[in-house]
Amino acid sequence: NICHRKKIKHHYFEKIDDYLLSFLKAQDPNIVINSTSSLLPKEMIKIPKEGIINFHEGPLPSYRGSASYFWFFINREIEANATCHFVEEELDAGEIIFEGPKITIGECLSVFDLWIKMLRSHRYSWNYILPYLYSGEKLPSTKQSLLNQNIYSYPDKNAMKIFRKNKYKVFIFNDIFCFFKVSLSF
Repeated sequence: NICHRKKIKHHYFEKIDDYLLSFLKAQDPNIVINSTSSLLPKEMIKIPKEGIINFHEGPLPSYRGSASYFWFFINREIEANATCHFVEEELDAGEIIFEGPKITIGECLSVFDLWIKMLRSHRYSWNYILPYLYSGEKLPSTKQSLLNQNIYSYPDKNAMKIFRKNKYKVFIFNDIFCFFKVSLSF
């Protein structure tokens, strides 16, 4: 809706399938920007000349994978940050382009609150990468450390026991308000 209102040409696909891959190949893009939580097929990763940029809600390499915002609470982290990186075949292992500002976890009232703060922090990534995209300059990036590499997924039963024991919240009433406010703004 925002793109339509602002007359921005865009393309939306329900899923990553042969139709999307054919479409991308026909566009012959330099860069593709990804903000999904889907694993990208190898064929798609090879299409853009300069790579795929991914927005990840966690510091890399210590929080690769999904649902890191749950694990920050479970692991009793003090702070976290979002990361912008290039996509490689290995999960969240590509070179880091930008690390967002630190978010103090103790100030977050719920997992949803932390997740929203992480998403909002991506504006700093955009402020960093857009000048490079406009100028056509290559985005500087650095290899990820080989130390402290962890892969996470949605918490299992044991992890959720720790979560509940510590009385962490997934949602609170204000989060539901935030959700509806954002959804109505589209």
